[in-house]
Amino acid sequence: MTNLTPSASPHPGPSALHSAPAVSNRETGSPWTCPDSGGSCPSFVDSVSLDSHTPDSTDPDLKPQTPRPVPPALRLFDSSPLRVLAQRLHCADPSYLRVDTPRRPIGHRGLPTSRTPAWLRTAPCRIVSCRAEESSVIPSLTGLHFLIAYGCSAECDHCFLWGTPRKQAGMAVAQVEAFLDQVASLGTVTGVCAEGGESFTRYDVVLHFLREATKRGLNASALTNASWATSREVAEQCLAELMAAGLTSLGVSTDEWHRTVVPVERVDTLLAVCEAAGLAANRMETQREGVMYRGRAAERLAHLVPAKPACELARCPHETLAAPARVHLDCYGRLHLCQGLCLGAGGITQAVADYDPATHPIVSLLLEGGPYALAQFATSRGFKIQGGYADACHLCYRAREFLRAGFPELLGPDEMYGDGSE
Repeated sequence: MTNLTPSASPHPGPSALHSAPAVSNRETGSPWTCPDSGGSCPSFVDSVSLDSHTPDSTDPDLKPQTPRPVPPALRLFDSSPLRVLAQRLHCADPSYLRVDTPRRPIGHRGLPTSRTPAWLRTAPCRIVSCRAEESSVIPSLTGLHFLIAYGCSAECDHCFLWGTPRKQAGMAVAQVEAFLDQVASLGTVTGVCAEGGESFTRYDVVLHFLREATKRGLNASALTNASWATSREVAEQCLAELMAAGLTSLGVSTDEWHRTVVPVERVDTLLAVCEAAGLAANRMETQREGVMYRGRAAERLAHLVPAKPACELARCPHETLAAPARVHLDCYGRLHLCQGLCLGAGGITQAVADYDPATHPIVSLLLEGGPYALAQFATSRGFKIQGGYADACHLCYRAREFLRAGFPELLGPDEMYGDGSE
């Protein structure tokens, strides 16, 4: 049997993430290193065993396969879902992939191995854990977007958050410092961003956020629709205040939906002022073909495009759920992997410490088979899969919408699902 284990601790903590853990090949005695990021291997995958013998005898449905040599540059980890990770390791050895966690050490999502999905059963390696037992961070998490306001000055048909002037929920100045303290304590986040809704509807909160984030050594940016830039003088005055508070870059949204409420001249004015002030800024414009059909878009736009069969929507094309690099934080202290899909219960640090994609009831299904797998799970609770959906986001949103009552800590809050918005 050939075993690959880190030469240091089998469960590297945050301090070990930037070293290149060597692994040894007992047959050849040659060293192994993780080739990604200069050899660093996140604690997300803390050890891998490659078995060249018959798979575990407790798995009656697994058949022996002809051993193949382990490649000299084994890619231990990729920030893609587990399915892709299994494919990366396919040429390594004829064993099988098994996802175990400290809390559920029996197969994938705690299922008996005979019920584990085929792609997990037959993949040629064994991943012992999806999170290092001692790790309290998500190593890949470097960005955090603050949803300063659920309300917005516009009400766009394609909005993920059901933004509208009628929404009042948003962060208060008093919340910002406590949230930033928790974010800074994670030790992995380097940049934060103020957005919404329209974050500038709470301008005093945005200014406070920028100042406090900068004090903590975090790069601070913001997103806006420029509705407030009613003249060049107003734009110049506000931008001077924002830059003095620590703003390092600005994204400005405009497209056919925003322009029904916010004149494009305000966007042009704000971008011109940014250029003159030397602030990095970019125009963010969503085209029709770039719409993701969740939130209000699921109601108002999804029926306008050709429908795809649900069975074809078997992967999440937008979020890296296995190793998120960016999450969103709302005024309720909830961290969102995707709008309306939360990391977990508890505060910021607790949700991050407890996050395990292999045991998260919603994420594990999305990694297993995308929105279609989630929808199939929902059918066991009464969900009806329709004839077709606009895209993967559309099916995922509909399934999550249906499952909300059963997973209130993970699927919410109400604002993300349009409650009280229409």
